[in-house]
Amino acid sequence: MKQKLILKIILLIAIVGAIIFFLSPNDSATTPEVEENTTTEEVSATNEISYTNSGFKPKEIVVNKGQTVTWTNNSKRGMWVASAMHPTHTVYPETSENDCLGSSFDACTAQPTGETFSFTFNEVGEWGYHDHTQAQNWGRVIVK
Repeated sequence: MKQKLILKIILLIAIVGAIIFFLSPNDSATTPEVEENTTTEEVSATNEISYTNSGFKPKEIVVNKGQTVTWTNNSKRGMWVASAMHPTHTVYPETSENDCLGSSFDACTAQPTGETFSFTFNEVGEWGYHDHTQAQNWGRVIVK
């Protein structure tokens, strides 16, 4: 009798755990994480990032403080580069009077195919970003 009760309790705990696991929100679109083994400690020679139909290439770039990174839209849709976290865009600490969503690291509008967005990084750190129109597309700029 006790064994049946213990088995029922274990089964109930497993079912509740599975429900919680599958119903918990997936934060991958709002919390950028760089794939393992993609980090390089070398400073980029070109500071250029291409936005394609499948996302940003490269996903991660290393620059020195004061350097400018340029994103080029090579996709078939608009590209709106914005500081992480989506949707607030307030992680990058530098602000200016032209900020649209709380940070100077924000294009404030989508760039059409063939257009570019450039930003100068004056703060040392690791700065996640995303395409505000397709938040699942993200990347990271490491500033030394």
